[in-house]
Amino acid sequence: MIFSFLTLASLLPSVIAQSSSSFDVSAQCQSSLVSIASSTEGQCLNSAGIAPIFFAGSNTSLIGPFQSWLTGLCSKDPCTNQTLATLVANITQGCSSDLSSLGINHSNVSSITASVQEYYPVVRQIACLKDNNANQLCLIEELYDVQNVTGTLSADNIFSLFPKLIAVGLPALGLPQNVTCSNCTKEAYNIIITESPQAITSDENSTLSKQCGSDFLDGKSPASISQTAAGSDLSNTNGDSNIALRPLRLRGAPTSLIGLAVFLAALL
Repeated sequence: MIFSFLTLASLLPSVIAQSSSSFDVSAQCQSSLVSIASSTEGQCLNSAGIAPIFFAGSNTSLIGPFQSWLTGLCSKDPCTNQTLATLVANITQGCSSDLSSLGINHSNVSSITASVQEYYPVVRQIACLKDNNANQLCLIEELYDVQNVTGTLSADNIFSLFPKLIAVGLPALGLPQNVTCSNCTKEAYNIIITESPQAITSDENSTLSKQCGSDFLDGKSPASISQTAAGSDLSNTNGDSNIALRPLRLRGAPTSLIGLAVFLAALL
């Protein structure tokens, strides 16, 4: 699950970019997304910085523009829960006709908002981890590792990888052990197990221990990994320090994934 979560967090904006280019987006929705990108609320997501991802050539690797956007996002102060709620409301209202085909309507906006507010702190912390040995953000480093195995992560082929990652995670890509058991993934595991310990089952812990060794689960942060997200305590800068993260149910939870997709659609 940990590998699936880490890579989903990095690839989802690109999947949204690919799907957006494949389907018509209403004029009202386009106008709403443009307004969000230039709004005060969108600044904490560096929403204006994601444009190069959509203008990259269909056969061009998306990692470079994604890296530029992510670096900018990590330098921004975290979004408050109120800002996230506003973004979700603006997107669901402005793109209501477009989202209805995904089963998203006003009746489930509250659950989408809750999912976004739930996942945002953890996704942000993982997204902003840096491998100091490689002088690279962990997600970018991992995306290059994936690209070395699967071929160029361009708009033409990235969409086909997403269902495999949802189903079984990175093992579906056949990555070598030094990638799946890296210091980056260990620290991502530490973040998830700390913020939401019920997210990883005992069977998954056993599998991780067998694959990566018992030291992978010792809770110690690798010395080479640092946190680049602005704000020293992300759990307490999100507007409500009393909100407890519920388990990260990535499998069998389409509503949560749709919520994440809607959240990241604010970056368009």
